[in-house]
Amino acid sequence: MNKNTFLIPMVAMGLAVSACGEGSNKSDGGKIGGIDINDAIATAEKRREADPDASGGNKCLLAYQEKYDELLTKDMVLALTGFDESKMDVKYTKIMKPEHHSVNYTFDNQRVRERGGYTLPFKDNVQLGSIKAMSLKQFNDSYRALTTEEDALVDEVLEDMHEGKVADPDAQEALGNLEKQGVDKKTAKQATGVLRDAFKKVAEGYRKVEGLGDAAVWNVETRELVVLENGVKFDLQVDAKDTDDENKAVAIELARRLLDACN
Repeated sequence: MNKNTFLIPMVAMGLAVSACGEGSNKSDGGKIGGIDINDAIATAEKRREADPDASGGNKCLLAYQEKYDELLTKDMVLALTGFDESKMDVKYTKIMKPEHHSVNYTFDNQRVRERGGYTLPFKDNVQLGSIKAMSLKQFNDSYRALTTEEDALVDEVLEDMHEGKVADPDAQEALGNLEKQGVDKKTAKQATGVLRDAFKKVAEGYRKVEGLGDAAVWNVETRELVVLENGVKFDLQVDAKDTDDENKAVAIELARRLLDACN
């Protein structure tokens, strides 16, 4: 395994951060509850024929890359959270490519949370982001805990990077930005060490979600649901309820509605 290319993107990113209704059951002419059964079967068969490893197959989801707020609407968020619209703030973030964009709905419900021994105010949050083409293999490789070997490789890559032993352009650029800002090697190593531990904790938080898209995972640390459907994935972060199970349930229902919009 080539450690100079394995996990470099993640580590480089860490360095960069350091630097900066009802229906009827009756059948009527091939329909049940108003649904055309023949059409539904044909659609299901067509979906089964789609190659889950062929990234970018869901053109409908990809078409929302520059209109996230039209896929996850404020009405959907209000309906699923039950929050007051007058306390809602909407922020559409457009940083870098559309696949990195997001729409974030926050609510100032005057809630607080314990962090590090302190009681801090926080806003309830529902966010959709990172609609992008991705194969099933990429998805399964990306959203899982690191193996023991991979965990050790992260330390090796970090050490090599700080010693200038890697040629990856992203890593070099990140290190160069640190130097320009006057960040010495010791400080940089401390910062990336903290980020490395944070990345590991997040990776350990992934839990598989069955029966949603082609693949889906819920992260108990970040309160984020990641869903893959026919070669396109998206992220849904929900931190709007008291428990992890409640947040997960809201996220799954929202995800189903987003998928329904493209089926």
